[in-house]
Amino acid sequence: DKERDLTWTSVSSVAPLLNGIQPQRSMYREETLSDEAYVKLVSRPMPGVIFRLTPSYVWADQTGLATDPEQAVHVKTKLSYAATSGLLVSGYYNYKKKENATGTLADALLPAGTDGAVTTQDVNKVQQAAGVSLNIPVSQKINTTASLSWMQDDLVTYYLRSDRRRFEAPNNAIAFIVQDQSNYLIDTYVLTLGGDWQVTDPLRFNGSYSISNSKGDTASGTILAELPSVDGRIDSSLHTLAVGADYVYTKKIKLQGSYIYDYYADEVYAALSGGVHTVMLGVAVGF
Repeated sequence: DKERDLTWTSVSSVAPLLNGIQPQRSMYREETLSDEAYVKLVSRPMPGVIFRLTPSYVWADQTGLATDPEQAVHVKTKLSYAATSGLLVSGYYNYKKKENATGTLADALLPAGTDGAVTTQDVNKVQQAAGVSLNIPVSQKINTTASLSWMQDDLVTYYLRSDRRRFEAPNNAIAFIVQDQSNYLIDTYVLTLGGDWQVTDPLRFNGSYSISNSKGDTASGTILAELPSVDGRIDSSLHTLAVGADYVYTKKIKLQGSYIYDYYADEVYAALSGGVHTVMLGVAVGF
């Protein structure tokens, strides 16, 4: 139960509203009431293997924001295997779908229960993510890791327009029209390679490299046609190289240091491309 302390300027025949928006002309509402049910399953079908599954369902009697789900389905899964040799393999898949068609705009402000035509805002959002990771010990002192993941954000919503600004003539009719249905669809892939080397008992080196690539359209149809080309599409990559070391100076003092280089490459808007160097030094003290 989420409550919002919203203040609306009242409309009356004596003092008509000059600057303000009424609840019937806004996508905001005072309260969101929702419930969620879920089931959690943990299974060990064979030695070293663990399977996890958590499906859930959310439903709302009323929503205060178009981004609050009127109904949502969420499924989380993970499968992992740990071998006696130290090898660890795991994979996951997550799915979440949110829908909301409770947001409405009234074309006319009339006595309670007699509003004019109503235009509905329909929001559908699907998020998916999947990945696999490996942890491979090369020897007692060297360990390596690798992971690959994918994420997708898919949003479809109505593009609404009106024939006047909502606060200009609050007691008069305003035509709200569904102009188009725009789609936002972005895919992201992330690859990470890493490892660490225990050189001596007190000294350990570590390093990693990752690349993240995001690509897709931020809109479609009418909105995409109106946007500048650099805002209508995403095509970018982020490269990160990190190396570091930690040294146990005494039983209570550990010295740490790392160097990180990030390089961002934007294929759509090249002026945003560039790199950043980061050096960090630290001391961990135990008591």
